[in-house]
Amino acid sequence: MPFELRDFQDLVRLLREHPDWREELRALILTQELLTLPGLVRELAEGQQRLAETVAQLTAGLDQLTARVDQLTATVARLAEGQERQGQRLDRLMEQMGEMRGWALEQRYRTYAPAYFGRFLRKVQLVHIGRLADALRERLGEGELAEVLLADLILTGRLPAPTGPSAIWVVLEVSATVDRRDVERAQRRAALLRQARYPAVAVAAGPAATAGAYGAASELGVAVLLDGRIDGWQEALDHMLPEA
Repeated sequence: MPFELRDFQDLVRLLREHPDWREELRALILTQELLTLPGLVRELAEGQQRLAETVAQLTAGLDQLTARVDQLTATVARLAEGQERQGQRLDRLMEQMGEMRGWALEQRYRTYAPAYFGRFLRKVQLVHIGRLADALRERLGEGELAEVLLADLILTGRLPAPTGPSAIWVVLEVSATVDRRDVERAQRRAALLRQARYPAVAVAAGPAATAGAYGAASELGVAVLLDGRIDGWQEALDHMLPEA
């Protein structure tokens, strides 16, 4: 017996009237996999939604973390700037302390020059730089004159022995720690005075001295004055005499 359109319509009507029949018919027509597909789709949709919520939470957390990192970076930058400023202030303070110490040392040797050099010279006096500059202008070039005038102290005195020049000049370079450069400066400036026909002895002075300073002093004929004790004075004097 053929299945006609009217029969199909009757079937549709009956299925609408009896929902439980539809479930039985669906079970007959569809496979088990297809029957479970709607549930799987719902689970997938729910999982997708949960994943989206998780991603949103992670994104929000990452934004907060990024903001905190930015704040921390800014804080570190401010601290670094503050530390740099403190370092610069400390450097300036150390420079000022060094300058003050150098000035104090110069004043000490200026004040006690007769005591320091009284064993070797008579009538020790400080040289007036202005008057010395006037006397040297016709004997030294401009650069040479400037070099001599940069000496920390220049003294004059008379040798007790009758031999040699009756008056000599002492070019004194002062440093908290005498090193080779101080010795070389003293030697160079004393040599320029000798070039200008002023018998001059080079002396490097300070509370302490490096081994390099002593080596250079012995090599260049420079005396070293430490805490009131002068080493190498005769050698420095002998170095001067041939040029005097």
